[in-house]
Amino acid sequence: VFKKTFFLPCIRFLLAAIWFTSGLWAKILDYVPRHTQIVGRFFPATLAREFTIVIGCLEMLMAVWILSRIGPRLCAVSQVLLVLTMTLLEVLCVSDLLLFGPYNLIPGLLFCGLVFGYAYGMNWFRVQTQHAE
Repeated sequence: VFKKTFFLPCIRFLLAAIWFTSGLWAKILDYVPRHTQIVGRFFPATLAREFTIVIGCLEMLMAVWILSRIGPRLCAVSQVLLVLTMTLLEVLCVSDLLLFGPYNLIPGLLFCGLVFGYAYGMNWFRVQTQHAE
């Protein structure tokens, strides 16, 4: 029971913090200007900053969704699809602007593993707890 009551909320808050920080700090507040440069390669450069702010707001909404615990599996699938799509597009099209270049796939895949581990781990912990009772 300790694992379920402690471990899963920690992962949930970590995932939400990652999305919230990426949205607010890196994109909206522009502490990582590289994000605006990346967006400028996919959208008109004159609108890159505005698109980056919108993306940042959407990332913050993802954090709220995670914390809400509404539809956790749909939320997990959405996160994984977004991260994989974004990472693949960036690696293929703007690798020169990425922190780790083509190796950005590695943290992206690790993040996706954490997301699925959380979403599907909830059921595993539920089953283990039921068997223990």
